Amino acid sequence: MIRPLALAAALACLATPLAAQDPITRTEISRSDLEGDPAREVVISDLVIAPGAYVPKHVHPGSERMVVIEGGPVTLPNGAKADFPAGMAQHFERGMVHAGITNSGDTPIRLITVHVVDKGVPMTVAAE
Repeated sequence: MIRPLALAAALACLATPLAAQDPITRTEISRSDLEGDPAREVVISDLVIAPGAYVPKHVHPGSERMVVIEGGPVTLPNGAKADFPAGMAQHFERGMVHAGITNSGDTPIRLITVHVVDKGVPMTVAAE
């Protein structure tokens, strides 16, 4: 005879993914000193934003350039809908607040980012 508590625990295990997926993942591809300026570095990353994930508003201690590799629809901070099409490129200067978007599609959005930032400080600082 199966006890109710044991049955409930077994069903809960079946309903829970084995490994929860992070809503936003950043995989660093490369990090190197900025030529001619040892106080700054260049960081290239692969950024994946899962469906429904929110990217908080933030700034960087340097500039960021990004290219959308796999696009999709997003919801902007004001609630408006927009598209992040593959091939779209953007540039954010040092200290410029950006993001505040939600992936409103049903597939991940993937970007390649290039940051030229100060060394020894956090690469991302919340702006919300």
